[in-house]
Amino acid sequence: MALGNRDNTGHAAPSETSPLLANAYGKTSDGKLTIVPNEPIEEQVGDDGRIGDEEAPEMGQAPNPLMEGLPEVAEKMHVLLPAIGVGVFLAALDQTIIVSTYAKIGSEMNALNSTSWIATAYFLTLTTFQPLYGKLSDIFGRKVALLSAYTIFGIGCLFCGLARTMPELIAARAFAGIGGGGMTTVVTVLLSDIIPLRERGKWQGYLNIIYALGASSGAPLGGVLADSIGWRWAFLLQVPMCALAFITVCFRLDLPAASRAHWVTRLGHIDFLGASLLILATSSLLVGLDLGSNTSWTSTLTISLIGASLPIYILFMVVEHYVSHPFAPSGIIFNRLLSPPLICNFFSFAGYMAMLFYVPLLFQAVSGYTSTEAGLLLIPGIAGSVTGSIGGGIFMQRTGKYYWLTILGYIMMVTGITTIFLCSGVLVTSTLGTLVAFCLTGLGGGISVTTTLIALVACADPSDMAIVTACSYLFRSLGSAVGVSLSAALVQQRLRYQLAKMLGDGEETEKIVRGVRESLEYLEKLTPETLFAVPMTCESCVQDVSGSLHKLEGISKVEANLKDQLISIEGTAAPSAIVSAIQGTGRDAILRGTGTTDSSAVCILETHSQQLSDKVKGLIRMVQVSSSLTLFDLTIRGLAPGKYNATIRETGDISQGVVSTGAMWKDSAKDGPQGFKGRLGTVDVDGNGLGSVFIDKPIQIWEMIGRSIVVSRQHDGEGKFEKNDDNTLVGVIARSPGVWDNDKTVCSCSGKTLWEERKDEVGKGMI
Repeated sequence: MALGNRDNTGHAAPSETSPLLANAYGKTSDGKLTIVPNEPIEEQVGDDGRIGDEEAPEMGQAPNPLMEGLPEVAEKMHVLLPAIGVGVFLAALDQTIIVSTYAKIGSEMNALNSTSWIATAYFLTLTTFQPLYGKLSDIFGRKVALLSAYTIFGIGCLFCGLARTMPELIAARAFAGIGGGGMTTVVTVLLSDIIPLRERGKWQGYLNIIYALGASSGAPLGGVLADSIGWRWAFLLQVPMCALAFITVCFRLDLPAASRAHWVTRLGHIDFLGASLLILATSSLLVGLDLGSNTSWTSTLTISLIGASLPIYILFMVVEHYVSHPFAPSGIIFNRLLSPPLICNFFSFAGYMAMLFYVPLLFQAVSGYTSTEAGLLLIPGIAGSVTGSIGGGIFMQRTGKYYWLTILGYIMMVTGITTIFLCSGVLVTSTLGTLVAFCLTGLGGGISVTTTLIALVACADPSDMAIVTACSYLFRSLGSAVGVSLSAALVQQRLRYQLAKMLGDGEETEKIVRGVRESLEYLEKLTPETLFAVPMTCESCVQDVSGSLHKLEGISKVEANLKDQLISIEGTAAPSAIVSAIQGTGRDAILRGTGTTDSSAVCILETHSQQLSDKVKGLIRMVQVSSSLTLFDLTIRGLAPGKYNATIRETGDISQGVVSTGAMWKDSAKDGPQGFKGRLGTVDVDGNGLGSVFIDKPIQIWEMIGRSIVVSRQHDGEGKFEKNDDNTLVGVIARSPGVWDNDKTVCSCSGKTLWEERKDEVGKGMI
């Protein structure tokens, strides 16, 4: 029977295909109250406060608290919302604030390979303590539980900002997660206590807006702070906000007194065994995923940890079934009305948090954005989350329906996440496509997180309201932890495989693979030392040249030898850019060597057009930085404006210019466009005839020696060239001296000094 059809009693009959259904209108088989998801809520509530077929209350009995809330407290919600909203904002903010700062944190502490635990430790304690807060708030009172959460979270943030080592920071993050778990759970329970069910969707929508703002603001805020005053302030600035929320709640929130039983009796009602088993099972799973992705999936420890998590989870569920005061009762988790929304919470948050963590990484690693820019690009996703959350709340307030709205929300999430995956390089690499898809994901997530919570509240017994809400957050945070860890494992495993495949085997490859996986900045260290001869007569000259070079992006180290008039430079800046920077000080520079003799090559580019007397038009410097990765620095002068293709040819025969160089160099083991090893890329020549490009390719120097390089705009370079022209350049690749290998000061062919030869080369157009 389809949802919304009427049975013989005239009531709406749920269908078996609906995941949020009762088996009958009014009460379930176990006697608990239900609300049909696609029927207006007010139509299921009688004038006397009855829900469905609930029996009318006896004379003098209070109306159903599920519907009425606490009117005297609800009148103060305009004052209370900012106070409790601060906690929700901070809890969400803290989950994502390390997204754009972990590279700087890890680099400063020399432990970048451990930074994933900054997030994992927070989610781990958040997952464990969120359900406990539901029970704690029942025992000690909502206000005490909320104030305790603010205090613990604030202290944890303070310790994060003061941490000196990675273990200290991870421990502080775990401590902050204990408080973060309460700031969201207790607030939602408070909302269920205070606000009538009919209005709950609207107010939950407001809180979800705050949560979305916090979660989505974490990345851009963290990036801005890390790039300006330092990453520590991303944590320290949360401390005064916690203090403000604590003071406001302390003096503004007045609730009925909690049970006055002795505190020892109260502690006996807390399920410490279940909490311990949950944290043990989750830790075992997450540590196993981390070890597998970073070391080996076949190691005994990895297999043991992942394998042990399942029986521990089973033991946890057994304990929750038999313990007297479970924080995640099996009757709730396995209830056929409540389990579908809980499962939806798990998978939706797993997908959303994975996207939230790795979309900024995609922007930085693939598109080349800074951490601040990558964080700011998440702002459109914030708009999607806000729109979905408040729109879903308003829709439910006006119609009282949520089933099909929930379905729509999850369809949008699946579509958005799938599109992000396809736009990350699987089909295309598109920043715009990723942004649009992330907006769609946020919109669907904002809708579904509101509707599923209302579904839980509507289907739960009033006496289970707090624990059901806590279970909702348990599944959300557990999904977040598993989603982030699983996606991290997949990313690391894929990165290891692709780098090893590209670079080959060997100790150097292992070093590079490890370095790239530990830091986005590692590539800056791949460029070897470059040595320049620079005329310098005093320390002032040294300071001028060094100061100019340090302004270049990518320069990591500059050392000057005044006696020998040499400058040694380490970094990723192109040699041509270094020469220009030195010339900007009024001095000239000659490249004396790059890397080692076996890892350096050079190619002088000239035209074979008979109409031109000045034939030398460019230069390509090459240096191999790993077992199979070479950097190319190409500079051109004196060509017509336009886009030129640079290719390595099969032969080094330039007796007839480009005509005799053959086709583009190709790997015989590969077919199609992917088989061309000689495609270097394109270079744009401006209106002044100048062009330059600095690129890297998975090629070894020895493979190129004796071949030729052609720069031309005749065609893409795959086939043979039919003619020479004024704007087609060619040269043979030859070895060049490495750093400290070139000690000559006089050219053997002309008898001129190197500086005299330099002037002649500049006059000819050589760079």
